[in-house]
Amino acid sequence: MARTATGATVLTHADGRVTMTPLADGRRRVAIETEVPFAWPRPRVWQTRYPPDLVEDLMNVKGPRWVIDEIRRDEDPLYVENDFRHDIFGFVAPGDLAGRTVLDFGCGSGASSAVLTRLAPGCRITGIELRPELVAAAEKRAAFLGLDARYLVSPSAESLPPDLGTFDYILFSAVVEHLLPQERTSLLPLVWERLAPGGILFLNQTPHRWFPVEGHTTGLPLLNYLPAALAWRYARACSRYGHRDETWTGMLRSGIRGSTEGEVVAILSRDGGRAVSLTPSRDGIASHLDLWRSAAASRRGRASLSLKYAALKAVRALTGATLVPNITLALRKGSNDA
Repeated sequence: MARTATGATVLTHADGRVTMTPLADGRRRVAIETEVPFAWPRPRVWQTRYPPDLVEDLMNVKGPRWVIDEIRRDEDPLYVENDFRHDIFGFVAPGDLAGRTVLDFGCGSGASSAVLTRLAPGCRITGIELRPELVAAAEKRAAFLGLDARYLVSPSAESLPPDLGTFDYILFSAVVEHLLPQERTSLLPLVWERLAPGGILFLNQTPHRWFPVEGHTTGLPLLNYLPAALAWRYARACSRYGHRDETWTGMLRSGIRGSTEGEVVAILSRDGGRAVSLTPSRDGIASHLDLWRSAAASRRGRASLSLKYAALKAVRALTGATLVPNITLALRKGSNDA
């Protein structure tokens, strides 16, 4: 960390640098410079209340390309906060979480925990993450924000920390797509066992496996309909997002294969279990398609959104399938589950 003559703080990294300039209101202007191409357009400048040492911690674990994205996850009301207002509180009221235990599975560096605590005061959050450095960053972020949250390191990609206990709610936010196929089938049931009977597992921001455009990792049309070998070659040859030399396993870890409600429910309902998929029913929302439209309306032009909604509504009328870019699920654990 170095300071310039103008009072700015410069953080250097192998992939670029981050410059923080103090502002009159006590915040900082964060600017990214990097030679590595961005995967998709996103801000390279942001104004934050985060202190320099926390920004540096986030840069060290996420890299300069992602540090502003990571800060925005907490501070931008149109990012994770907008998702949770719809994807969680389209099913339950914020007050329902007061005094209840919540497992934030795959919590990363703690942005999802921070947002959920802000929207549902009084909930008691435990975050789990595989990488120790992300857990350390989550703890530092929680300390800065004054959050009462507990963070644990998972022992492996297919196991949970010992003596974890049970939870009233479990959150998978933008996580399932990054699990390899064998991890989904082994890990999801383990987490489901930690949900109390009658509790709810929320899953959001996981790409729909059969949506016409694979928008999460490659931005390519029709890739979702190709077998693995062809999808891999198509992504390497045509994606603009830097996958030319990546293995298929690496692409799977990046999230190239999303999921479906059917896949998740089938995994959780093995061995006599029962996962009941809930329908969103708050704030005038009565279907998953309406839920997607309501969340998306906060971010993009209503004219183009209306056309997409009309097309997806026609698909549902013709096929009975709800086809949206990202799946949003609230799965209640049946009383016959242990």
